Amino acid sequence: MESLEGIRWPFGPGVNVIKVGPAGLVALSKPSGIRSQPKEGGKDSMALLTCSYSLKDEAYHIPPDKGGGKVWLLHRLDGGTSGVILVASEEQTAAEVKYAFAQHQVRKRYIAMVFGWPERVNAMWKDRIEVVKERGRVRAKPGNGSWAEAVMKERGGQGCGGRDELI
Repeated sequence: MESLEGIRWPFGPGVNVIKVGPAGLVALSKPSGIRSQPKEGGKDSMALLTCSYSLKDEAYHIPPDKGGGKVWLLHRLDGGTSGVILVASEEQTAAEVKYAFAQHQVRKRYIAMVFGWPERVNAMWKDRIEVVKERGRVRAKPGNGSWAEAVMKERGGQGCGGRDELI
C-alpha cells in the first residue's frame, strides 16, 4: 500500500486523497465545480488533476517531477457533484475496476443534503436514462436505467453529524 505522502500528483483545487488502497487504487475527494476530466482532453486547471489527460487512455499523464506514470480515471462524477472518485496508478487495477463497473458489480451510492420540507419522506423511482460511451464520448439516451431511492434521515435540526458519515 502506497502512503499518502508518496503521492505528489498535481491535484485540482480542493481535491484531496482520502485513502490509498492496494494495487494502486486511490480514493479522492472531488469538490463541486471540479471536472472529473478535461472536456476535450489536454490540461484543465479545474479538473481532478491539472496535468495532461488522454481521452483514448482515459488516464492522466503525470509529469516526471510529480512522480511520472499514468493515473487512470475509473469512473466519473458530474462537475457540479462533490464526492468520492476512484483512480488507479496501475493499469491492471484500472482494467479490473472498470470491468467491475461495466458489469454492475460495483454499487454506487449518491447522498444529497436537501434543505426545505419535502412532501414525502421516502420515495422510489426508476431513472430511465442510460449512459453510453460512443467514439470516446459519454452520452445519455433512453434505456433501462436504474432504480433510485430517497430516504429522509433527519428532518429539521442540524442535519448530518459530519462528513465522515457520508464516506
